[in-house]
Amino acid sequence: MTQQDTPARILDAATSVFSREGFKGARMQTIAAEAGVNQALLHYHFGSKEKLYKEVLFRFFSDVFSRLATDFQAETEPEAAFRGFIHAYMDILSSRPELPRLMVSEVLEGGRHIMEVVDRIFSQTGISPPQLIRPFIEKAVASDLIRPVDPMQTTISVVGMCMFYFVARPLMEHIWGKLADEKVFIAQRKEAIIDLVFYGIIKR
Repeated sequence: MTQQDTPARILDAATSVFSREGFKGARMQTIAAEAGVNQALLHYHFGSKEKLYKEVLFRFFSDVFSRLATDFQAETEPEAAFRGFIHAYMDILSSRPELPRLMVSEVLEGGRHIMEVVDRIFSQTGISPPQLIRPFIEKAVASDLIRPVDPMQTTISVVGMCMFYFVARPLMEHIWGKLADEKVFIAQRKEAIIDLVFYGIIKR
């Protein structure tokens, strides 16, 4: 492991530990052990447990907001925008499947850290989901490309459909049985969500 790899490795380990233990239950010593570094390096790179936790959230939301900014450009067709975002968002979740459970835990504790991280992204990048998605959907409706739908409701529906499997995977496996090939299932899940979105909003 090179010195440049250390922060990313710590963030990966922290994501896993925070997802299992929550913010309050996680210990820096446990994160250090899982990252394969001494605890002093955690404090050197991130300062405190709270700062490390916020960096875990920041990395995730930065990726998601960046995809929103890429996919929901004014000139993009609605089908291409939603398809691109759903594929990218599911890929992000697949690469870090612990994060949805971490976010649920954070929200149940009040969501203070997420709100601070989201405000930080707004401030640093100017990327705001409402400012991207609302005018995009309103323009698509005015251009008669999609049915009149509520931007906030549509966004919640898409994000929720993408996240739910990762949040409830143990329950899904208990009910439906363990998947033979999760990669195949994720690919099928993307298309199932796209199908529901397109037939819900796209004018045919």
